[in-house]
Amino acid sequence: MNLYNNLQILLTPELLENNPQIYLEFLYYYDNNKINISNKINTNTDMSEHSNHLFCLVYLVGDLVNDSHEIPFYGDNTSISQTLGIEILRLLVKLGINTHDTCGNQTIYSHIRNGKYLTKRKNNIKFINEVMLLEVNANPSQT
Repeated sequence: MNLYNNLQILLTPELLENNPQIYLEFLYYYDNNKINISNKINTNTDMSEHSNHLFCLVYLVGDLVNDSHEIPFYGDNTSISQTLGIEILRLLVKLGINTHDTCGNQTIYSHIRNGKYLTKRKNNIKFINEVMLLEVNANPSQT
């Protein structure tokens, strides 16, 4: 069996947090080989505040604004560039991420509009705009 197929178990929020470039390489492999990983990327885990990989990505793109947290949290040592974040986002969408999943009974769009993020980040406006376009494109009558 192929190494990438065996390592599907490693396609986790932790991999995204700790090595987003490897995470992206996995996504390209699965996309290029038409391997369905939608169940994997839509799995909600404790590590990611019970949300899917889209929420995790939003929590990690941009530079963390120091909120002086005393305990470790998801993404506390991670900063994914907007360019890399947008590339990962587009592949997640292509691979079947649920863009209307909820965390705390709110979609990612509601979290963004309400400013309710797991972390506060800067230098991520292009990425956030790209995420919000997903909602517009999914609901063209709302424009």
